[in-house]
Amino acid sequence: MTKQNSFMLMIINAIVILIILSPINTEAAIKMPDGSVIANIPIEGKTESEVKQLLENEVANWQAGDELLLTSDFEQYAVPRDLFEFDIDITLTKFNEQTKRTLASFFMRKKNVHIPLQVQIKDDHEALQALSKLNYINVDKTVDHLITIVSQLEESDASIVYMKDKEIPLETITELEIEIPELSDAVLTYAIDELNDHVIKAGDTFSFLQTVTFPEALLSSTKEVNFLATALYNLFLQTNFEILERHANETVPSYTKAGQDVLINGQESKDLIVKNLENTSYEIKVSKSKGQLQMALKGMPQETTYESKTKKLNEIGQRTLYRYSKKLDPGAQEIIQQGQSGLTIEVYRNSFAPDKTLLTSERISKDVYLPIPKIVLVSTSEDVPENQLENEADEENIDEVFDELDRGLSNLEEALESNENGTSHINIVPIDQLLEIQDQLQDLFAKIADLEEKFTTYELTMEEEAESYEKKFKELKEELDDMIAEKIFEYHATNEGN
Repeated sequence: MTKQNSFMLMIINAIVILIILSPINTEAAIKMPDGSVIANIPIEGKTESEVKQLLENEVANWQAGDELLLTSDFEQYAVPRDLFEFDIDITLTKFNEQTKRTLASFFMRKKNVHIPLQVQIKDDHEALQALSKLNYINVDKTVDHLITIVSQLEESDASIVYMKDKEIPLETITELEIEIPELSDAVLTYAIDELNDHVIKAGDTFSFLQTVTFPEALLSSTKEVNFLATALYNLFLQTNFEILERHANETVPSYTKAGQDVLINGQESKDLIVKNLENTSYEIKVSKSKGQLQMALKGMPQETTYESKTKKLNEIGQRTLYRYSKKLDPGAQEIIQQGQSGLTIEVYRNSFAPDKTLLTSERISKDVYLPIPKIVLVSTSEDVPENQLENEADEENIDEVFDELDRGLSNLEEALESNENGTSHINIVPIDQLLEIQDQLQDLFAKIADLEEKFTTYELTMEEEAESYEKKFKELKEELDDMIAEKIFEYHATNEGN
């Protein structure tokens, strides 16, 4: 190396040292590098004083907003924004530490540096003190979630973190117990399992048909779902759920009162749909024991309480139908069906303040129920108006119905057995065979319903014959219920395997 080159190198080194030691790191000379962001706020190309003013303005705008929310499935708490303190000076110091020059990067600063704002919680704030009293909430982790959101000046809700060894103190908002009528135990048990523990979140919509989903071949099991939907509807009437869709039966079912029944029909898209208008969730609890159904809605305590009331508008008179019987003495009569009058009824839901003051009264529904005729058995010697006389019991017709039921069950068993060479799971039976099975089941349900009606009407006119038919009828129902239970088991086994 020549003396001239050595001299030049010394000059360059001296210049570098002078530059490093010189006060070039003044605020006027600094511009924030490209891609620089603090709390989602772009600051590239700005001086430090400009950045500080910008951040102060953004923080002030953010603090002027509505309260933040701490949320979970079952509760939410409003968090005032003055709970948080921002330290912009420390924020800028941390930013400069991440972007300061080194000898290796003397002529440039680091690009694309993103940092949050420095935030602290006011430990003596009443909102934090109130939250700390809830011993089932992990306050430290919940506050960490809050700070993560606030340090970016975001508006999203923060999640409540619960203690793993603590239970959320849910209360029973409303409950009922109702006697279970004669229903398929297998179908009812399946539907209860589908419904139990279901959570309806704040603001969400609940659909009975979407929640209680049956295997394809059991979609005709309407009595069981009507019973469950009716019980659930009675709970919804005692809360602030908005009733979006509900259908009444033509006549009042024996297990409930007028205006409180529900008709569910998946094939006709008749559903029970409600919306949770509260800011907390509800959990459905369902069980059965000793012939009784227990159902409840659980959630966080609410200040407002609700109660349903019915108002009868008018009554629709019932007809009296007479039937001849050769077994009755002249002049004797027997009532074989009391029947009931029809009526038009309205259902209202009242809301009450904690001091029981009436707040609102809302009409929920107006239903019209058809009358059920009174049926009287009379002696053949009596003169009864022709328009009030029904045909005598037709024993041969009932025999034909039983024969059809026997044939239907036999055909159904053959269809199921024909699939044993492959697999017996119902949801992978060939579609044409599955539809055939479904049609057969629907036909059997319809015939059983028809038989129930015939027994109500004819049982006193057939005496010993009726006992024989009733025994056979029960055997057929038990056989059908066993088949349904088998299909439900197979359906569950297949779904668990998938």
